[in-house]
Amino acid sequence: VGMTCFIHSNHWLSLVIDGSGHTIYFGDSFGCHEAPDSICHAVEWWLALHTPVLFVWQPLACTRQQDQYLCGILAVNAIAHHFLPETYPLLLPDCNALDGARMQFGVAIIDAHLRTLSVRISFFAICDYLLMLRTADQIWRSLLTPAPISCNRLRV
Repeated sequence: VGMTCFIHSNHWLSLVIDGSGHTIYFGDSFGCHEAPDSICHAVEWWLALHTPVLFVWQPLACTRQQDQYLCGILAVNAIAHHFLPETYPLLLPDCNALDGARMQFGVAIIDAHLRTLSVRISFFAICDYLLMLRTADQIWRSLLTPAPISCNRLRV
């Protein structure tokens, strides 16, 4: 199971729980190798509800963060790399690679959002079409209705 954890209202961490290997992998893009106590206690409490086996904590490979805002992308990348390293290599810590990753994440989020709206988009497209027809009908009727004629003559 892979998950991200949000701490201190400003930082994302990575966790992977390997049930068969009895291992919890922890990744932090700031380079910290030990999970905060609050995360450790919460994960170990949850695991104790489901299994009597004790789990070992291990570091999760994660790209080091060079700024103050890319921790979310790096946390998700670390989890994806853990499960599918050939498909998702660790991101390189250079600006171009990280900007490209940010764009890919943005496109993926927008694409997923649009797929969830496909039925509603069709409904709204139909509503817009009907509204356009109604507006066109009103314009057409106004063109066919004779306007009052003014017979004011200009005097020279």
